[in-house]
Amino acid sequence: IDFSRTRVAAVFVGPRPTSGYRAKLIGIEVEPTRYLVRWYEEGPGQGEAVADGATAPFLLVSVPKDDKAIRWDKKRRAEGPKTK
Repeated sequence: IDFSRTRVAAVFVGPRPTSGYRAKLIGIEVEPTRYLVRWYEEGPGQGEAVADGATAPFLLVSVPKDDKAIRWDKKRRAEGPKTK
């Protein structure tokens, strides 16, 4: 990453009791004064094997290095991408 031209932003979900939790990107909207990063948290799927022990999901995104703010917009799972 060329940090003279790119910023990296992160959201940290916080501790979760087992594996299988994820922070998933929906998309990034470029607005006149900010980047709107839409994301959602996904938990273990039905029947998914999980490991015991706490985890701490996070999501990293990169955006151009400019004067625009970065805003994180957490959505409910139903508002995220469609899955099969």
